[in-house]
Amino acid sequence: MIKVFIIEDEKHIQEELKLLLKRYENVSVVGACTSVAKALQVLPVLDLDLVLMDIQLDDGKSFEIVEKLGVIDFEIVFLTAYDEYAIRAIKIGAMDYLLKPVNEEELYNVLAVFDKRKKQALTKEQTQLILQNYDDPKELKKIVVRTMHEIFFIEIGQIYFCKGDGNYTTFYLENDKRITSSRPLREYAALLPNDTFIKTHQSYIVNKNFVNCYKHSHEIIMHDNTVVPVSMRHKDNVIEQLSNL
Repeated sequence: MIKVFIIEDEKHIQEELKLLLKRYENVSVVGACTSVAKALQVLPVLDLDLVLMDIQLDDGKSFEIVEKLGVIDFEIVFLTAYDEYAIRAIKIGAMDYLLKPVNEEELYNVLAVFDKRKKQALTKEQTQLILQNYDDPKELKKIVVRTMHEIFFIEIGQIYFCKGDGNYTTFYLENDKRITSSRPLREYAALLPNDTFIKTHQSYIVNKNFVNCYKHSHEIIMHDNTVVPVSMRHKDNVIEQLSNL
C-alpha cells in the first residue's frame, strides 16, 4: 500500500486529488494540508511513502519544506502550474512533477512507476541540487540520474555522450562507465548546456570536449574511439559547433 500525503492550498484541487487517488487500488491517503508551516509540523511524525507537493503555497514555496526538513525518507512529486525554472530544477534533481490541473492518466503513470521500483528517498545532495538550480539556473555542473534501483550524481564534465532508446537514456562516462536512466533523451537534451553538448542524431547527444574528429561519412569519433552517427538533419549544426572549438 502506497501511503500518500497531499500538500495543496487550493481546496478544490486537493479534493480532486483525493478522489483520483481513491480510485487507485494500492493507495492510502494519510492526510493533507495547505501550508508550509503545517507541513513542517506533520511530515516528520508521519510514516509516508509519497508526498504530492504543490510548489507555490500561500505562505511560501514548498522548496522551503524540502530544505528545512533535512532528512526526507519519502518520495516527492511536485505539483505546479507552468514554472519554467521550477520544472528545470526538478528535472535536474531527477524528481517527478505533475502540471495542474492534474491529468488522471499522468497521475496514475507516476503511481505505477513508484509501485514498481524500490522507494528512493530524497537525499541531501539531491535537495541541494534542486534548490541551487532553482535559485541560480544559469550554470549546471551536476545532474541527478535515477534508475529503477539507484540514484547517481553525475558531473557534467564526466559525460562523453548520451544515447536514447525509446523512454530510456544511457550515459556514457569516463572510465567506460555507463548508467541507464528511465527517462527519454529529449529531457536531457533540454537540460544539458548547449554550449557544451551537441545533438548529432535523434538518438545521440555528445560532449564536444570529448570529440576527436568529424568524418565526412557522417560520423563523429570520440576520444575513446567510439563512433557516433551524425544525421543529415543535424550535420550543418554539428560542423559549425565543432569548428568553434
